[in-house]
Amino acid sequence: MYMEKNDVLQFKSSRCISSEGQTISKCLVYEPFHVEVVVENTLRGRPVTNVLRVTMYRDVTFGLDEMLKAETRILTVSPMEAKTVVVSFLPIQESSYYYTVHIGDEMINTRLYSNRLSVSRKETILFLEEPPSSVSEGETVIFKGRLLSAHYGENITGAKIHIHHNDVSGDKLMASGITKNDGAFNIMWKAQKLDWMHYSGEVYAKFEGDDLYKPSRSDRFIINVIRK
Repeated sequence: MYMEKNDVLQFKSSRCISSEGQTISKCLVYEPFHVEVVVENTLRGRPVTNVLRVTMYRDVTFGLDEMLKAETRILTVSPMEAKTVVVSFLPIQESSYYYTVHIGDEMINTRLYSNRLSVSRKETILFLEEPPSSVSEGETVIFKGRLLSAHYGENITGAKIHIHHNDVSGDKLMASGITKNDGAFNIMWKAQKLDWMHYSGEVYAKFEGDDLYKPSRSDRFIINVIRK
């Protein structure tokens, strides 16, 4: 089919939107977002058919940016009308994302345009109940606490929690456990000399984060192990 030079769809606008249709510049991992592109046919006399391509990229700090998805649509738009195309994407990694739009062989917008989206993991809050300040060597201590999402206050299940001891000699792991359905944890530790020279020091709980949640730490408490 012969196409005159002016027989091309005109780019009108593009944006990142939420599933509710709101313009967004950031979202959370595993939270779908969509690229909305609007094109129009400015000719009065005939419809126009063109190929539209939307390509999604992820910023890479060192090296080439990663192309994640390219979706192509063949559009036919009636005279003096516009058409909206929506391309969906599910980010599974914390990063900065951007997209490009091509109509035919022409790139319409580049990274210099406001087409960027920041994707982050959920913030977390880690609580640790105050342990006894003094315990006897060999006594069983139960560290109790809870891990929550800072965004929604939801319980975080199946997360690994570490109990650490910190003093001038450094940071050392004491014990570990997993959160239950209510986000709570109970981690047992048999009281012993904290390291080769200390019987007392600061203890705290630590969540190292995962693909969905950011890391967090609890308040610190002093614990003293009394030698037998």
